[in-house]
Amino acid sequence: MSFRPALIGKWRYLASTLLILWVVAVIYLPLAMVLVGSFMKFFGMFGIQNPFTIHHWTLVLGDPAFTKALQNSLILGFGVATLGVLVYSLLGYTILRSGFAGRSTLSLLVWIPWAIPGILLGLSLLWIFLSIPLFNFLYGTMFVLIFSVILKDMPIGTQMFKAAFIQIAEELEQASRVAGAGPFTTFRRITIPLVAPMIVSIFVLVFMSSIRDISTPILLATPATTPLSVLMLERSVAGEIEKAAVIGVILSVLAVITALVMRRLGFRMGAEPV
Repeated sequence: MSFRPALIGKWRYLASTLLILWVVAVIYLPLAMVLVGSFMKFFGMFGIQNPFTIHHWTLVLGDPAFTKALQNSLILGFGVATLGVLVYSLLGYTILRSGFAGRSTLSLLVWIPWAIPGILLGLSLLWIFLSIPLFNFLYGTMFVLIFSVILKDMPIGTQMFKAAFIQIAEELEQASRVAGAGPFTTFRRITIPLVAPMIVSIFVLVFMSSIRDISTPILLATPATTPLSVLMLERSVAGEIEKAAVIGVILSVLAVITALVMRRLGFRMGAEPV
């Protein structure tokens, strides 16, 4: 017989209503305002005659800088998500299951990127790539942006993988070793398939985080590698709020589409036998 605890009893309907109102107020209302503002002649000016227009959308979509920034954001998002999943999974597995002597120290070091503001992290990486001759050739490339955002999201990605790995019984991996599989084969053929839905979740989380991040890549981006998030900030600072709103809407749509596609993939992977 199943048991379903009633944590808040008769107050659950009120609590649910308050939570829904909170989500609507802090997420959906601002997004709706940005969407409406992107179609306005002047952002927020509802009192003027014929306030709505598609002129700003036409200008943004026809701007070569937008096309290049969109390409850069896609490269950044999928690059960070793909390489990040690989790096975070190896870090999480090493910390949790390996016999590495310094894994306790490594587990502590993983949290450091969250102790440093994004703008300072970007500044420190900027000085590294500019002051060390060995790394000079990397400045101005997409690799620098991808590396910086992977570093920024390392705490959450690694901890999510640790939470997934800890739910897998070690006996499964030990049985694989007894059958003659090496550590890498066991990791690739036993551990990873069992945490496939979590991999999809981390992929989506890191992708969405990377395409919207401004503080980390702003000092590292060049005109050739500017992503949409930085372009949105540039348009906003230049007083072109309506164009910035258009870019913000496109960023949100891009993130939602990716989340829906990967969520569907995650459900399918979770339903398939491994």
